[in-house]
Amino acid sequence: MIDQNRKRIAIIAFIVVAIVFVSVTVVVPMAMSSTLTWSIRLGDTASYHVTVDAWQLNDSYVVPPPSRYALLDGVNVSVEIVTLPELGWFLNGVDFAERVIRTDKVNVTFQNGTAIPDDILVRLKSTLSSCILPTGSWLLIDIFYPDTHSTGPAADTYWSYTSTSSFQYGYYGFGIDSITQMSSTVSYETGMPTVVSYYYRHGVDSEYNLTLLQI
Repeated sequence: MIDQNRKRIAIIAFIVVAIVFVSVTVVVPMAMSSTLTWSIRLGDTASYHVTVDAWQLNDSYVVPPPSRYALLDGVNVSVEIVTLPELGWFLNGVDFAERVIRTDKVNVTFQNGTAIPDDILVRLKSTLSSCILPTGSWLLIDIFYPDTHSTGPAADTYWSYTSTSSFQYGYYGFGIDSITQMSSTVSYETGMPTVVSYYYRHGVDSEYNLTLLQI
């Protein structure tokens, strides 16, 4: 009889734990998702000043950025919001990244209106687009990702944390022969990045850091 009661108690305890787990990992994120909204609109524009830096180990070892990026250094670019993904229920950070972060949202041109070469344009569009976030529930996005990124082979990690005046957010990717790092400061009011830093290294002879500062 005692053993039977213990089994019942164990089963009830398991059910309670399962309910709590589902509530925290599924119900709460889904409920908080309903508060997400786009504070920007299609057609909104912003301007950024771009700098491209070489990677420097010491005074005698400097790896210049790829020549095609040289034309970006010191120029201003105009960014226009051309599409925004629909916001719905998000179960976790992977779901949010696939449906929001990794979708192109902008078009980018030089501030004088001339087109940017396609190979560079792809990088600018994907980097800026990934840093444009919905507002309304910064806590939810913060919950989705750790405060710091993981490192080491095959790392593929977003990270985020809240600060007093802005949302800090980024990405770290470690491939077989490449490293990608992105960090951004995002406005709580608009969801637009005010500063974006993108670092890329491929092998030992291609390395650069791209910085965009909103003006």
